[in-house]
Amino acid sequence: MTAKIGDKTVIALVKEKELAIQKYDDAIASGRGAVMATKKVDEKKKTQTLNLVLGNLLPRQEAVINLQIIEEAVMVGGKFAFAISGCFFPLYRKHVVVGGEEDVDDYTFSCKVDIAAEKKLTYLSVPEGSEKTLSDSTWSITAHTSPSRDYRIFYSTENMLAPTLYVEENPKHPNEVACASIFAATFQ
Repeated sequence: MTAKIGDKTVIALVKEKELAIQKYDDAIASGRGAVMATKKVDEKKKTQTLNLVLGNLLPRQEAVINLQIIEEAVMVGGKFAFAISGCFFPLYRKHVVVGGEEDVDDYTFSCKVDIAAEKKLTYLSVPEGSEKTLSDSTWSITAHTSPSRDYRIFYSTENMLAPTLYVEENPKHPNEVACASIFAATFQ
């Protein structure tokens, strides 16, 4: 994750939760801007929640957050599926703008998803209003409005259901090889 607040760019570091909270609180107390992301996993519901906290932003100050999420693609209806939660909104519950304008919830949302597939895409379904562009062998899907529900992308590739074996040799250790076998069960 990177955050650009004004003309300063911050690169996030992974820290123990207690230490991260302490550093965030110290930055806020000293009057500096700060960003903190936390992840909550609910094993029973098989869900993950990412909470992003921005502190000490000045009125009308711009903050641009770049967050890279890498997830395993799941299969739904014979297509690969990728979803991002539609719950993107600022939460002003904790802090109040003193002497600020009434419309404190003014923000814009933009989301970009890149699909880099080894095989040619044969199907691509994206949310309404999204832009699709192809560069080299990577499809980029961009949305500039906050989704009203989960942002879902479905795609398929040539021969995606054919069993595949990937083998990669470690260049630093020639006698070590990693293998991955991929196959999808189909029922007709």
